[in-house]
Amino acid sequence: TNGCFDILHSGHIKLLINSKKRSDVLIVGLNSDKSYFKVKNKKPLYSFRERALILSQVHSIDFIVKLDDINPKKLINNLKPDLHCKGGDYKEKKLEEYNLLKRLKIKIYIMPIKGKKISSSKIIL
Repeated sequence: TNGCFDILHSGHIKLLINSKKRSDVLIVGLNSDKSYFKVKNKKPLYSFRERALILSQVHSIDFIVKLDDINPKKLINNLKPDLHCKGGDYKEKKLEEYNLLKRLKIKIYIMPIKGKKISSSKIIL
């Protein structure tokens, strides 16, 4: 999976736990500060190092990889994982990496949202 993970919340944790349940090794592509800005059009509250430190304490995660691009295509192409996981706010065919995943025959798991949708941007007042 991949993402910005600026304010870690229960939706993120559920995604990471569910991703790990479906895999032997969970690798998280974490957006760098530069790619975070390109994706969100604002600076992260926490630097890449701080976000990586926080994520490193999540036991489901085996490896954290710095993602300098706005999408994980290069990372996916280099790692060629068996599975790519995303949160339920994404639609499979709308993923920028969808065609690459299909071409490489990588399974896609979109975790369904159960209950109230949680968003980091809605947490910040």
